[in-house]
Amino acid sequence: MISYEPFFKTLVKRKISQYQLINDYLIPSGTLSRIRNNKSLTLKSIENICKALNCNISDVVSFI
Repeated sequence: MISYEPFFKTLVKRKISQYQLINDYLIPSGTLSRIRNNKSLTLKSIENICKALNCNISDVVSFI
C-alpha cells in the first residue's frame, strides 16, 4: 500500500503550505485532494510534486 505521509512531513519541513503548492507551484488542487484521500496518482504528478519541492520520490510517498 502507498502512503503519502512523507509528503505532509516534507511540506512542514520546507514550510510550504498546500495553498502555496496550488498557487505558486501550480500543482492542481485535484492532485492534493487525491493525496489527502490517499488515492492513486500518476508518476507524472509525483514527478511534478518532486520538482516543485526539490525532493526525491521517497520524500513524497512510501510503501507500507
